[in-house]
Amino acid sequence: MNSTNLKLYDFVQAEFKLSETKAKEFITILNDSIAEDIKTNSIEYRSLLKDDFRSIDLKFHQMDLKIEQFKLDLIKWMIGVFIPLMLAVMGLYLKH
Repeated sequence: MNSTNLKLYDFVQAEFKLSETKAKEFITILNDSIAEDIKTNSIEYRSLLKDDFRSIDLKFHQMDLKIEQFKLDLIKWMIGVFIPLMLAVMGLYLKH
């Protein structure tokens, strides 16, 4: 037992006037209960974190798709402006 468990053991034995074996059994049951609660809570938190990371990953994926679409639209607009501009420049050049 660690020092906290020993203090708890001494307290339980003195305050509840339990025998040595009953006090040890109580401390063991208490430790097992706490360990089980910690294990259950950690599993719940892990599943919550996984869900959070999945939603964040989905949002990043959606943002990547929006960026890709924006790039394609920008390229289309650049080509749409560049070609008529070049034709206008060539028309002015050939006119002279």
